[in-house]
Amino acid sequence: MASGNKSHCLYSYGAKLYDEHHADIFCRFSHKELINATTSGAVWDSGIDEKAKTLFKQRLDYMESMFNNEPDQYNYNDWPLGETSEEVKYRTWSMENKLFLNPLNDIMVLPIVTTDVLHLPNHNYHISETTARFSNYFNTIKQEYITSRYMLFKSIHEPNRHFIDDEVLLLNGFDGVYFGYKEELLKTSYRLTYSIFDKISYFINDYMCVGLNERDVSFNKIWGKYDKNEKRFVLREPFASSDNDILRGLYFLSKELFDTMFVNFSDPDAKELDTIRHMIEHKSLQLKGMGTNLLG
Repeated sequence: MASGNKSHCLYSYGAKLYDEHHADIFCRFSHKELINATTSGAVWDSGIDEKAKTLFKQRLDYMESMFNNEPDQYNYNDWPLGETSEEVKYRTWSMENKLFLNPLNDIMVLPIVTTDVLHLPNHNYHISETTARFSNYFNTIKQEYITSRYMLFKSIHEPNRHFIDDEVLLLNGFDGVYFGYKEELLKTSYRLTYSIFDKISYFINDYMCVGLNERDVSFNKIWGKYDKNEKRFVLREPFASSDNDILRGLYFLSKELFDTMFVNFSDPDAKELDTIRHMIEHKSLQLKGMGTNLLG
């Protein structure tokens, strides 16, 4: 059952991609999961569900008719990881942690995923517009994410002591708190990553014609507002009438990260993550270690 459901998710994910090659690869991975689900050796841990088994077999036959017995000709390994040992290390780390802006990194950890190729599909502008503003929005989001990702990498792999920390007078409080370039890289990466969410909402506000004043746009306010009379949260019209699963995913992500009522019932770490962001942004977050550098 798990393999069959995973196949359905992969197929649905691939169907939403504008890149035909990526969509085809997702379909092939979906096909492999269906083979696992329908093989004679498959284990049904709660007993065979005949309806599900029939559905899986029908989907398998459909996919095989799509491929028309054409083999998977993609070379997933014939992609360079960089020209220097540092770049190879960085790209390998990003790949293994599934941090590339590449849908394929969600389903595999192979050299083919080590490019940040995700971008906008075809879209239109009014004839009077002179700039590709949506592409510029996305470029900003993408570049800040990549910068934040590299900062995180450097905070982990940078030598324990950087030369900019030399000749800096800091009071040692003997309380295990660490100050230094590595620690600030980590905090800056965290802060920059969190700020991307508001930039995503800025993009959505414009692209979906939500109509919020730019000063009122944020990732937790873009989706709707609490109706005091009806005592419930009301989605804004562009979202209430949409069947876009990607937007739904972003909406529930916003609830987990920013909704103080919702976090008690979703990700147990969500509230703490938001507290950390608030401390870095507005107060003083101090990193402590036990006898060695926290990031070393």
